[in-house]
Amino acid sequence: DDLWALGLSGAMYRYDGETWAKQTSVTSRSLFGMWGSAADKLYAVGDGGTLLSYDGNVWTSARLGDGPVLYDIEGRSET
Repeated sequence: DDLWALGLSGAMYRYDGETWAKQTSVTSRSLFGMWGSAADKLYAVGDGGTLLSYDGNVWTSARLGDGPVLYDIEGRSET
């Protein structure tokens, strides 16, 4: 079990099947949507064009300037 919750001011929490744990965030902008094709291929979006990617170890910010609020993201798996 691997669940994530996002929120205001870059809040990120991860559930490992037993407990929720606060995660280190690379943004202070609010996050609203998340999508992933695997545990090491996650993406999150939010305020001001914020786009984050996760490689299974580290979140990286690829903020798209001062763009619009992004509420959702979707994609396709590689298989």
